Amino acid sequence: MALSNKEALKRSSIDRAGRAYATLLRKTRDYSKEQFDAFQEKSLYTTYRNAVSHVPYYQNTSQYPRDVAPETFMTDFSRLPILEKTTVKQNTAAFIRQPRSRFLMQLTTSGTTGSPLVIYQTPVGRVRSNALVQSVYEIFCGLKSPRIMHLSASLMQDQVSVRWPGTRHAALSIYHLNKTNRDQILKLLQGFKPELIHGFPSALSQLARLFPDGLPYEIPGRTIRCVATSETLFPETRRVIEERLGVIVHNEYGSQEGQHFAFECEHRSLHIHPARGYVEILDFETDRPAAPGEAGRIVVTGFQNRHMPLVRYSIGDTASKSGDGHHCDCGITWPVLHELHGRTQDLIKTPDGNRIGLMEAVTLRMVPGISESQIIQTDFDAFTYVIVSTQDYDAPQAEAEINKNLTQRLGYPVNVNFEYVGQIEKTAAGKHRAVIVNF
Repeated sequence: MALSNKEALKRSSIDRAGRAYATLLRKTRDYSKEQFDAFQEKSLYTTYRNAVSHVPYYQNTSQYPRDVAPETFMTDFSRLPILEKTTVKQNTAAFIRQPRSRFLMQLTTSGTTGSPLVIYQTPVGRVRSNALVQSVYEIFCGLKSPRIMHLSASLMQDQVSVRWPGTRHAALSIYHLNKTNRDQILKLLQGFKPELIHGFPSALSQLARLFPDGLPYEIPGRTIRCVATSETLFPETRRVIEERLGVIVHNEYGSQEGQHFAFECEHRSLHIHPARGYVEILDFETDRPAAPGEAGRIVVTGFQNRHMPLVRYSIGDTASKSGDGHHCDCGITWPVLHELHGRTQDLIKTPDGNRIGLMEAVTLRMVPGISESQIIQTDFDAFTYVIVSTQDYDAPQAEAEINKNLTQRLGYPVNVNFEYVGQIEKTAAGKHRAVIVNF
């Protein structure tokens, strides 16, 4: 179907924005420490001015002053309140820039803390976000547009794989990474020959178990890369993936909220990208900057989503950070995250030795009426879903959907019990555990 003139102009404008942003991203690779800091301070000031000028939550909250000068801004910024996830979830509409864009897209976080929230952004924001990630993959592969295979949880139930015409992207369903579909997956890999494979560590591990003697194709002169995302990449999981598939694994750290992004270079330094957002590591007790190498909670302010800016947003993870002047043999001088603790939630166990993460996101993502949730596994086939429901929760329909999703993801029959509570207990440190494995 041909695009209308209006739609064609919109698409052209979005594409131009993406190309211009990609050019900027390439320049940031060579930033010195001073250039990195200057870029971030300017972006932070612009983000804050946009928030207090156009976003109701910041306009109506007295702790966010409007009169801030560039020369004193960083000091003023450090005194702003920390924004908690519950505040954003309970006041989502108040965080949307006014006047509201007609082209807002809706994204839902995975809810690894048990309580997903909705994020809004425009197509231009989405294109810029994709351009940033693509620029990092260009660093990994040494190619401007590598062929990428996404191990995806979002395909339709009967889809093993899909290729998008006119792009260098394909997707393979994580639900079908088993021996039954091995021949079909083999043909897909041999036909597409991805230069980069992107997915959860647990899904990459499942792929490695299907091809223990290496990927069934070669690309002369190139080492195939894998990017592990959204779950903790444990050393043993990395070893299995690299040794069996014959690849190099890079870890990446971000979130659906789109406020920060860090990626692991070949020397395994987890570099903070200057263009996605400002990352603070704050002492647990004082909320002052933690000393270099000391663990603290991660607080982020994103630069890319001007239509739903989150200022000093607590992501719910903990880490430590390098000090000034960090040196990495890859040549990138950006600060580095150390000892990331953000995704150490228990992974579901399966009888064949696999460990599967993000189960709460995969099994609950299309079920309405759930405020918070927790999954407790007591045996390979025994699960309890602890649920805090809202008024629009339909128990029979929801329970059937959860049963179906869980069985499909695991690939074998399970027994599921449901427990309904007013609130879910937190750990002694105040954290919500989305998944608990008790055997």
